[in-house]
Amino acid sequence: MIAVTGGTGFIGNYLQDQLTGKEPCLILSRKNTDYSKEQLIEQLAKCNCVVHLAGVRLKEPKFDDYLPNIQITENLLYACQKTGIKNIVLASSIAVYGQNDTTPWTEKTPLNPVNFYGLSKLMMEEIGTYYNQKYEMAIKMLRIPQVMGIGERKGYMLDIFIQRAREKLPLELYGSGNGKREYIYVKDLVSAIETTLNHPEKKGVFNIGANLCISHRILAKTINSVFDNQDNLIDHPEMQSDETLYSMNTDKFMREFDWKPKYTLKRALMDMKKINNGERM
Repeated sequence: MIAVTGGTGFIGNYLQDQLTGKEPCLILSRKNTDYSKEQLIEQLAKCNCVVHLAGVRLKEPKFDDYLPNIQITENLLYACQKTGIKNIVLASSIAVYGQNDTTPWTEKTPLNPVNFYGLSKLMMEEIGTYYNQKYEMAIKMLRIPQVMGIGERKGYMLDIFIQRAREKLPLELYGSGNGKREYIYVKDLVSAIETTLNHPEKKGVFNIGANLCISHRILAKTINSVFDNQDNLIDHPEMQSDETLYSMNTDKFMREFDWKPKYTLKRALMDMKKINNGERM
């Protein structure tokens, strides 16, 4: 049985769909667990692997807001160690790299988180590394970029662009629009997580992505094309834009797990459009 923390969240729901009919899942969320060590030991008794997706992310946080990310991770790994579970996937983030100028980032790139969220994910990784070394566990820590999909967080650029394109409103670009972000479609992500679970002997840190390092301009144009809002784009060259580049090298993960993404940017957006219209792909 696979235990999934944060199993009712955006990624967790897609992972449940991915595993349906293959593996029974124990879904852990704040509705049915307090994530204490004692309760986790009891709930994990019949499980043989764990996917740790639970976490906090806020727009204007204080450091204390992210302490649950760290404490829940330690409680979970403690419970896994006590119940003999070694095969664990821990969701980390591209945010551990911060604004490191050397791109694309590899797993050996020096880490420089610039916010408390990235710092909490780095501390989660350190806890995972400690348990791997001390207890010979097989914790796989996946550094995940921005995840695309129906149900993702609201209020961010990708979501805003899609909503405006659906309503046939212009998409607005500040400055050059040349800043770039790494993306992965949620269906590719859960496929990769399932693949990772199928390699119980592997451990360590892995960049995970779909080779989708996309500029804001290309993202806007592609969204307009897919959602029938062609050329409805307004430039604001006088406005300051985010020119930063977030790019990861994912060769290590693809090589060690023999995995490749299926979704290009356009195919992912087309699938999102179909799902939103009540169709299946």
